Amino acid sequence: MFENTEYPNFMVWIIRRKNTLSQFELSEAVKKSEALISLWCNGKNIPRLDTLVLLCNLFADDTITAEELLTEAVQKIRLDIMLKNGVYDDYIKGDQ
Repeated sequence: MFENTEYPNFMVWIIRRKNTLSQFELSEAVKKSEALISLWCNGKNIPRLDTLVLLCNLFADDTITAEELLTEAVQKIRLDIMLKNGVYDDYIKGDQ
């Protein structure tokens, strides 16, 4: 499923969060192109930090705050970067 995906954990995170918005609506809300939103949703790219903050503010609700979402998103991106760079195994073993 993730063979062509560089950021699988972030992809899952953003798709789970945007389930009530179309890619067009999401692009309008964060003032980014639909093509860029598609790259995020397909795990080919990740947003810059300022855009990530906008996303977290957009996805916040009564059950989770923007700060909690930002922490969760950063953890997903960190894991993806470790996987991409091949250091995840060292992280699991505690060799970081």
